[in-house]
Amino acid sequence: MDEEERKQKARDRAREWAANNRERYLANQKAHYERTKQLKGLSRGEHRYNWKGDEASYDSIHSWVERYRGKPQFCEHCKRDDLRLKYEWANVDHRYRRNLEDWIRLCVRCHRWYDQDHELTTASTTCKRCGVPHNERTPGCPTCQKRHAYYLRIGRTLKP
Repeated sequence: MDEEERKQKARDRAREWAANNRERYLANQKAHYERTKQLKGLSRGEHRYNWKGDEASYDSIHSWVERYRGKPQFCEHCKRDDLRLKYEWANVDHRYRRNLEDWIRLCVRCHRWYDQDHELTTASTTCKRCGVPHNERTPGCPTCQKRHAYYLRIGRTLKP
């Protein structure tokens, strides 16, 4: 038997094996895909070892809402759907629980107004030291903090 006949027989055996085992191979692939899909489902949500539920952080709950409800594409308040604008998920009762019915789509402007109406953001106030307006939620006046660092370097104190 010469070299060419041996190679031809090997090719024929490989084709025959492939034809006989193709269905079994595809069945194994499908079973593997189904098992993997089931296992992925078991490690999500409440079945996850580090699941925090309603005690999750602000950012975690926002990403959870975006994962299940998608990115907002329009504002439910002013009915705008301009793609150049940014839209956000806003929590209706401001308790930030994992309740998908408790979230509405708002554009940035309507979201700020919504939060101000519910007294979650404060309007700017004026610093008593330097007279510069700033948001009360920021700890201390940013301008005074910069001045304080400068005065410490030069050896002076900031007036009260």
